[in-house]
Amino acid sequence: MINLFDSGNIHDAESFLDQINSAEMKMNDINRNLIENNTQNSEINVLNEFQEINYIKEKIPQ
Repeated sequence: MINLFDSGNIHDAESFLDQINSAEMKMNDINRNLIENNTQNSEINVLNEFQEINYIKEKIPQ
């Protein structure tokens, strides 16, 4: 196992932590996009339901 606190490995440890931080930021971006897409899909589903209800209402004889 690498001793990250060994003076020879400080640069490697910093690089490794930078990679972890970068991966976390990318994951956060992906999660944000997924939440936004889910919200948009939910809104579209609601609109589709309203359209279907209105279509059915139009077909019912008055």
